[in-house]
Amino acid sequence: MNVRARPRDPATPPAITRIADLPSLLKPFVARLLPGLALLAMATIPVQAEPDWDARALARALAPPLGLPRITAEEKSVLTPNIIGLGRALFFDPRLSRSGEMSCATCHQADQAYTQNSLERSVGANGTLIRRNAPTVINAKYYERLFHDGRARSLETQFLSPLLAPEEMNNESADAVVAKLAAIPHYVQAFRDVFGGPPDIEGVGTALGAFQRTLISGNSRFDRWKFGDDPAALTAEEKAGFELFSGSASCSSCHQIGEDHALFTDQATHDIGTTRRKGKKTADLGQFEVTGIVLDKGRFRTPGLRNVELTGPYMHDGSMASLEEVVRFYNQGGVPHANQDVRIRPLNLTDGQMAQLVAFLKTLTGDNLNEL
Repeated sequence: MNVRARPRDPATPPAITRIADLPSLLKPFVARLLPGLALLAMATIPVQAEPDWDARALARALAPPLGLPRITAEEKSVLTPNIIGLGRALFFDPRLSRSGEMSCATCHQADQAYTQNSLERSVGANGTLIRRNAPTVINAKYYERLFHDGRARSLETQFLSPLLAPEEMNNESADAVVAKLAAIPHYVQAFRDVFGGPPDIEGVGTALGAFQRTLISGNSRFDRWKFGDDPAALTAEEKAGFELFSGSASCSSCHQIGEDHALFTDQATHDIGTTRRKGKKTADLGQFEVTGIVLDKGRFRTPGLRNVELTGPYMHDGSMASLEEVVRFYNQGGVPHANQDVRIRPLNLTDGQMAQLVAFLKTLTGDNLNEL
């Protein structure tokens, strides 16, 4: 399945792809309808055992693509095809939610680069709109902070937040999830094979973390140019965009590039002014909601930029539909206010230079999205 959208016939009216684009009377109805439509097939067709996929996933994790850091010894000690397969089954299984209609993959859709391109913010339990955009989980294993507000530090524990959040998977407790798994013979056998015992919540986290640690993507055209010494991998326009990115536009001060790999994040949180934009309807205080520290108001995690061409809409609330809109926002200096990050300032780029930046960002798409 190709993750790139097919070109639309110019004679065909554009489809409505976001709830925000719908007439107001239709929004609540569609918000409630989407989860059932999206999961109708998934709920009735279990994830099949695919030992070849799981073995390839392990090989990919053990030898990351060009541009990514090497695997750690700790990861090597826990990754096996069986635990990856169990984590994969759990990730796609809507039975992990209270309603039986919402899986991890509902918001992190494999054919959309493990995010959700059609909605600014995902639809959660009972058709409610979640406050934030679903970030991609590709390359999430490299992040020191998870979620937009950076509240979690481990793939093996972060799953508890969406599992128990009333607006997301809405489970009444972790024990209720374990009890549900313990009533499914396939999972009872799988947990016994992998962990030597019955299903438990620690095993759920370990398996989900193992699967996500294999969702890595590199060897982009940028990687082949920067780390593979292929001067022809980028066009002149894209190289000019890189010079702006790493030079006068100062993008790389937060979206950092190393000597032999690039994660495109400084692993920190920043207030860039997105919460101050006109038309904001919901208050989201970002990291402040985790720490209670006043200076953390409006601070959100620096996302990595790999595959960014495919992971829109952008920002923590999905309020920017295109890379062009994102670049224009930074070019104008965000929305100046007290405590805004000092690096956010008017860039005074021309339209041509902004186009060069966007062209560069589109070189960060990995070559294995179809495999993932």
